[in-house]
Amino acid sequence: MSMTLPRSLLFVPATGRGFIDKAHLRGADAIVLDLEDAIAPEHKPAARAAITPAVRVLARHGMTVFVRVNAEAQTWAADLASLPSDGVHGVMLPKAETAAQVARFAEALAAHETGAGWRTTLLLAAVIETPLGVLHAAEIAASTPRLSALGFGMEDFSACLGVVPTPDTLRGPAQWVALAARAHGLGCWGLGDTIAAVTELDRLRTAVDQARALGFTGSIAVHPGQLPIINAGFGPSLADKAWAHRVVAAAAEARARGEGVIQVDGQMVDAPILRRAQDWLR
Repeated sequence: MSMTLPRSLLFVPATGRGFIDKAHLRGADAIVLDLEDAIAPEHKPAARAAITPAVRVLARHGMTVFVRVNAEAQTWAADLASLPSDGVHGVMLPKAETAAQVARFAEALAAHETGAGWRTTLLLAAVIETPLGVLHAAEIAASTPRLSALGFGMEDFSACLGVVPTPDTLRGPAQWVALAARAHGLGCWGLGDTIAAVTELDRLRTAVDQARALGFTGSIAVHPGQLPIINAGFGPSLADKAWAHRVVAAAAEARARGEGVIQVDGQMVDAPILRRAQDWLR
């Protein structure tokens, strides 16, 4: 399923009304209302009850809204039942480990949409957070046409390995997830480093640059201060946009002359490079 992919997704607890009221001011491309890790087990019923008013607040400000459900089938069924019929754009399934697991969730999501009379078809992202999930990333990416993006859960993945999240430990698995996603035409959100070091903004800037080079299209954020770096790092710079305009214009002129390959700024431009320029302008 196609989507206009957000670069930045700010996580907010579904019960965090104070955060939700100000979320539209933070500069995130999307807000993720969390029903999973940010909510203690005994508070999950209250969090589900808070989803609809939270979505309404965000919808009034035109925000793109995702909901992260819980990983267990008996729990995500209750999560889906709590979602309003409109205002939510997509759901995130955490701890995806097998293609069958994701396909089963996609089928349940479709059945619930039909049965509940939802007015929109929700987008689906599967978050890979374990070694088993990384090993099955390609199968997960191909598990259902419903899937729009993969995520890489670097903190949980590191915890599974019993290691500190650093580029040395995360670059390999992060790239594996990104390759699986892009091979199947999906977006991919995440970093090859920790996202939890909210005051280390230079480290985040480096991590974003490296993640983009690995093929990631955006990242989650856990603090509003991270958003400007993520948005800038995963979007084209002013120089990138100027180059893209030159490429697209030169390609149009060449096409009018019946030519297929051109040079811009001393670089040969063929179809893949033209696609990159067009993507940046979009």
